[in-house]
Amino acid sequence: MERTVWTDERLNDRFDRIDERFDRIEARLDRIEGEVRELRREMHAGFAQIQRQMFHGAIALAVGYLGLAAALVARGF
Repeated sequence: MERTVWTDERLNDRFDRIDERFDRIEARLDRIEGEVRELRREMHAGFAQIQRQMFHGAIALAVGYLGLAAALVARGF
């Protein structure tokens, strides 16, 4: 069986390449975190808008029901 000799220089080169790969992975993760943060902001704004629209719709329905009740009372039903 052949034995491979790892000199200090070879080990340093290998570790340098490993460090470079981890640096690239870290940069990609930082970019993904930024994208997720932006997506959460957009989703929050969208949900807030939907909540406002639902609230306004509920107010409109309540006003409509009150108007219907007032009309029925006025007609004597």
